[in-house]
Amino acid sequence: RRRSAILRTVMALAVGLVGVAAVVVALKHRSTSTLPLAVREQVQLALQKGDEPARKVAMSALSASTVRGAPAVRARLQAEGARALRDAIRLGEEAVGTAVFNAAPGVVAGTPPPPPPPLPLPDSAATTAERLLAEADAAVLALRAAGATEIDADLADATIALTRGDAAGIATAIANAREHARLVDYATRAAVDDELRLLLTLADAARVDARDLAVATETIDKLERFSDVRAAAAAAIIHVGALRMARAKALAVTPPVPVDPAVVDAVNKRLHTLPASDPRRTAGNALVIALSTLPMPLAVAVPVVETAPGSAPVVAPPPTPPTLTKPTTPTTVPKVETSGSALKQAWVALDAGRHADAIRLFNKALSLSPSLSEAQFGLAEASRFAGKNEQAISAYRRYLEMDPSGKDANIAKNALKQLE
Repeated sequence: RRRSAILRTVMALAVGLVGVAAVVVALKHRSTSTLPLAVREQVQLALQKGDEPARKVAMSALSASTVRGAPAVRARLQAEGARALRDAIRLGEEAVGTAVFNAAPGVVAGTPPPPPPPLPLPDSAATTAERLLAEADAAVLALRAAGATEIDADLADATIALTRGDAAGIATAIANAREHARLVDYATRAAVDDELRLLLTLADAARVDARDLAVATETIDKLERFSDVRAAAAAAIIHVGALRMARAKALAVTPPVPVDPAVVDAVNKRLHTLPASDPRRTAGNALVIALSTLPMPLAVAVPVVETAPGSAPVVAPPPTPPTLTKPTTPTTVPKVETSGSALKQAWVALDAGRHADAIRLFNKALSLSPSLSEAQFGLAEASRFAGKNEQAISAYRRYLEMDPSGKDANIAKNALKQLE
């Protein structure tokens, strides 16, 4: 009887512990609850396309969702909308300032200066941007106060930090998202990893100085791996920096020469990849026109050739304009045909599901640049998706040896735990 009593007590304790463990696991998964896949895909499509119809569909789906993480996803869309407006406002203000500068030298003394051109955005753009950002911030803070730790709250935090240019905030939010992603299904974790890579690349792009052609080219190569309007807009803004340089070179020549049309064309092509409803496209187009237009010449009296008294004056013909030449120093962002191009093609192949091609191209990039840790990580990812687990394990280990504190180190460690 004593043994039976002890046994019953032990069994009761065991059942209780199992129950507690189940509750803890359930709470953990609840704390990282995610949206239904269909709604998540609509949100991702809205972020990738950046147009108003896709955004409205996603917002409608979020409004109908009862998942407590839905406000965090809505905050992501609002923060991204605020970021696009802020970028557009900066471009638009520069367009107006440049247009005023272009017109000022040609003003004849005694006449009022021409009115500044209108800002190529609604007057309410700045107010709308700040309202969206404030609403996004408030939604995430409310979720945090309620004890929520959804991945989407972390992603919203990262987007808000990106909008504000807060590098430390971006790093913290991304670290939190990677930690919480360990508790969700593989498909969601893979999507989160892709989003985090894009956010990190956008943060790098925001700090690019177009005068450093090597860094600008490398960043554009990274942005081109993402079929996302956010990446396309960031690449366009980098090209606008190249156009500023081209304009400065054109004005430095005496007499000034036209801005290099190749640079203008490169920016226009980038901007036209953005949807018509993207405010950055409207403001960017206005800025391109302003930067590619040289200031008006100073008002000069028309020279008159003196003749004999009583005869009609003869107006001298205008001087022959100088031959227009392009600046000798290239101002376009050159395409570097090195390991970077192979790496870009490899990521494109991996995104398209062509695992064998991706493995081949990552190996090619490594053969051209053996210390390229990003290519080593890509090789590990491609091998894992191809089902070549042993090769993936070896590649992940090699990546961690090459870059133990790299931005993908945690992903590699988690992948190794699963594969091993």
